[in-house]
Parts: sequence; structure tokens; C-alpha cells
Amino acid sequence: FGWFDRQGTRWRVSAVPLGGYVKMFGERDFEPDDDEVPMTAEEKAVSFHHKRLGQRSAIVAAGPIANFLFAIVLLAGLFALVGAAGVPPLHALQSWGLFGLVAAWMITGLRRHRAGRRFGLANAVTLARAVIACVFGALIGAGTSSATAAWVMVLAALAGLVLDGVDGWAARRYGLASRFGAKFDTEVDSLFALILSILVWQQTGVGAWVLGIGLLRYAFVYAGRLRPWLAAPLPESRRRKTVCVIVVAALAICLAPIMTTPAVAITAAATLAVLAWSFAVDIVWLRRRGLGVLTSGREA
Repeated sequence: FGWFDRQGTRWRVSAVPLGGYVKMFGERDFEPDDDEVPMTAEEKAVSFHHKRLGQRSAIVAAGPIANFLFAIVLLAGLFALVGAAGVPPLHALQSWGLFGLVAAWMITGLRRHRAGRRFGLANAVTLARAVIACVFGALIGAGTSSATAAWVMVLAALAGLVLDGVDGWAARRYGLASRFGAKFDTEVDSLFALILSILVWQQTGVGAWVLGIGLLRYAFVYAGRLRPWLAAPLPESRRRKTVCVIVVAALAICLAPIMTTPAVAITAAATLAVLAWSFAVDIVWLRRRGLGVLTSGREA
């Protein structure tokens, strides 16, 4: 159900998708025959896509900032009820710093986002996942968590994993898939995996080798700067998506209090092996593609 306020804004409460999101005036799902639907002067005056860059950036940032603050209030209330070790203010700043980096990357990416294309529900859900990752960032270096806090971390990480499926569904369901959205999703997945791998290293007693789970993707990107053929675009892959789910789920499980250090080590090692195999498959494909392009160029 929903209603309109005095300013003409429509508010709506929905069970699916659960959560808060915004559709700005002037946004629409684009079809091949309506890309250039004209707008009146009055509509352009209030249209999101006719605002200045600074105004658009502030509007887009307002949503994730509200989610970020809500997550802090929610977790604070939960910790007050069930009890948890306090997080020093410096570590809270870590979380804000991470969010600032995410916001800066997002705003920069939006400049290359297709003009007039809606930010959309899918990207909003990805932002919610980024907020969860940034909240986890506050726990880096904060010491070992209590059993209750550890279970909260596990459940929050699994909630983020569920949202990863929701944003993909929303992109397909509403025709919101874009290069920006795919890149944004990948970067949030990588950040979350890196933060979780750091927490597993700090809180479970396994060696620093577990950081390889979070760093492997960044090493791959860096290698692409040294070897351009590694930076070529990859085709869509269900295998790659499945491995991403396995990585986040496994790291979340490793944080569960019932997991012993040997069990964590075995789980993390298996996860790292699966991730390395997935990257190896992509590297072989890229290498063969690079050699094929080189051969074609010589023949031409």
C-alpha cells in the first residue's frame, strides 16, 4: 500500500523486496522504443537526471548514508539486548572510511553510467550490501568477539549473501542490468570477501595465508595492468557466480563459534583452492583468447 504526501512524493510499503529504496522522478525502465520519451519543462525542473552533478551525487549518497546509519542503530540495539564487546571509536572510523571509499567509487562510476538510466533497485540493494561490508570493517583489529557477537556476524554475513541474490534478481526482473551495476556488484563482493578473510585471520587463529581468499581477485586485477590480455572482458559464467557464493558463505561459517581452528583451516583451505581453480580457468580462457587475437592479427 502507499500514499502521496503534500510535495507529490509517493510513499509505499512493500513486503517484497523488503527494505528501503527510492525511485527518482524521471526514472523509468527503458525499452528499445521509448529511449527518447520527451519531458515537459515542468517535469525537467524536478527530474533527477536534469539536476547538476553535485545535486545528483548528494541525492544518490543520501540513500546509502541513511542505510548506514540505520545499520549502526540496529546493531547497537541488538548488541544492547544480547550483549557484545564494545567497538572502539577508532574502529568505527574505519567503517566510515570504507564507506567513503565506496561512495567515491560509486559517484565516479555514475559519471560513466548511461545518461537517463535509472540507478535502480538492483544497485540500491548492492549499496545495502556495501553498507553491511563497511559495518564489518569496524571489527577489523577490534579483538576476538564474544560467542553472541560472532553469531550476529555470521547471520549478518549470510544476510548480505542473500541480498547478493536479490540484486541479481532485481536486475533481471526489471531490466536494470548495466555495466556499472555488474562492476559495482563485483567490487562489493570483493570488498566483503577481503574484510571477512581478515576477520577470519584475526579471530580464529589460522595463518595469514587465509588472506589469500580476499586478495586473490585484487592480485588478478593488478596482473591485468602488467599483462593487458588478463584485463580483457570475461563472458558471463555461472561457475564464477557460484564460487563467489561459496567464498562468502564459507568465510561466514568460519566465524561461527562452533568452528574449531582445524575446522576453520580445512574450510578456508578448500575455499582458497576452489577460488584459485576458478581464476585459473579464467586465466587459461583469456590466454587462449589473447593468442587467438594475436594470430588473427598476424594473418591479417
